[in-house]
Amino acid sequence: MGIPADSGLFSRYLTGLPSGPMRRQPDERLWRNLQLLCAIVLAACAIYLCTKLIVAGRAPLAAERGETNPSGWGELASNGLAVGDPGAVHTVVVFTDYMCEFCRVYEGVLENVRLHHTADVKIIYYLFPLRTIHPGSERIGLSVLCAARQAGFESLHYELMRRDAGVPVELMLDSLAREVVSDPDQYYSCLDSRESFSELAEHMRLGMAHDLRLLPAVFVDGLQFPVAPSEQALLDLVTD
Repeated sequence: MGIPADSGLFSRYLTGLPSGPMRRQPDERLWRNLQLLCAIVLAACAIYLCTKLIVAGRAPLAAERGETNPSGWGELASNGLAVGDPGAVHTVVVFTDYMCEFCRVYEGVLENVRLHHTADVKIIYYLFPLRTIHPGSERIGLSVLCAARQAGFESLHYELMRRDAGVPVELMLDSLAREVVSDPDQYYSCLDSRESFSELAEHMRLGMAHDLRLLPAVFVDGLQFPVAPSEQALLDLVTD
């Protein structure tokens, strides 16, 4: 039986080209490979996201309990700037920065805890200005130390935490000099004194000795928390 001239099969045979159905095979193979590659990428993304969710789920659990019993707790608990009854049963130590928005928000948590346990909890603050992130925070730290010598720390601390964080440093310092301290000249002299720089440096030394990673950094009765604990977790810790 002969091959019809108009069938095209003979010419495709001579040129070595496959017939119509066979010509689509490379395209189908490429499509299958693309599907396989997409499946692999999606699986890798799913594994990555699951891992992130597991880690994120564990972080709050770690934040609700102190995992480290820091050495030098006695030094932390007996120095710094204290708020509350010196004879309180429970001691909360906080490293803070007055230009840190997270610290300002967390201050509400600390105030509520003290409100519920006024006689049982004292809070000791250490100043830890993040100079590279918050230019001027070191100067504010010095101003707090100097103003506290004349006006006391507690009222000054709460006043600063409630102020607008966007106020320029020099305006804040001038405001302190006018509204808080009784001797502005002594206050301004203190800002540049070696004693004040040494005191602030000691606050920062203690913070670096405990390898602070985030602010506010919180310690409760000798336990160091990787992340500042929630209000409920703090209340549970200081409720006997």
